[in-house]
Amino acid sequence: MIVTSRPSTNYAVVFGKRNKLPSEFDELYHYQRGCDALLAALMALEITKGDKIGVPAYVCNSVVETLKQAGYNPVFIDVEFDLTLDLVKVADLAEREGFKVLLVIHYFGIPVNIKNLVKTLRQRNVLILEDCCHSFLSHIYSGKIDIIGDAAIFSMRKTLPVPDGGALYLKSKASKNRIIENASNLEPISWPYLLRNVLENIVTFFGWPNIYSLWVINVKNFIRKRSNESSSINKNNITNNPQKSSWLLKRYMSHNSYFQQVREQTRKNYLNLGNRALSIGLQPY
Repeated sequence: MIVTSRPSTNYAVVFGKRNKLPSEFDELYHYQRGCDALLAALMALEITKGDKIGVPAYVCNSVVETLKQAGYNPVFIDVEFDLTLDLVKVADLAEREGFKVLLVIHYFGIPVNIKNLVKTLRQRNVLILEDCCHSFLSHIYSGKIDIIGDAAIFSMRKTLPVPDGGALYLKSKASKNRIIENASNLEPISWPYLLRNVLENIVTFFGWPNIYSLWVINVKNFIRKRSNESSSINKNNITNNPQKSSWLLKRYMSHNSYFQQVREQTRKNYLNLGNRALSIGLQPY
């Protein structure tokens, strides 16, 4: 059995009737990549180069490299066995290291209760940036954007079959004013993404060729490169300026029923993996 690493296109949603976009959609700033949204969030929160940033030690290397290359100094904080942050440790490090913002990660799409973290760090003038890249459906489309921190970043393409890389939500009006709106008319090109998705589905269905073989990867990279060139997007140019969202993302964002299907399937996948882990003597989170 072959399982692709990205969500599959739902053609009924893409080519069906378009519904009204939720009001929350207008509160998001869109970026080519999640790291762009991360840096834009820091800029909007007035975190400058050389400042220290509290970062959970259990974090993707791309986050660390992005921060370092932009001139920030990550201060790593140990994560507990239940993937939480110890309030005493965080408060102690905030005092000793003097970091100005704490990155809080909602691991594996499971929302973390950060109310106590916010309460503790507010007294020390430390801001909270929520990393919701794996918990998009946990926060959006619940009647409001349920963000407790000062800002939040998302990566829709980890949940939805879209080419859009990252999105940013800012709580305060002052932070929003620091984002240059409409600075870019670029829009992710959806058709090459759809083509790659179709090819992956065909290969998955027939089980041949090996979807992770070198020549298949080269074909996908060629299509991806051409789409980037056609949209004039420079992958090495990290910018704080938001861009337009793709029409494909708007299609999915206007279908609440599709989101509910994804939620239910995600829960089933977690339950299945949990039961498999138990069956071989492991203890799932």
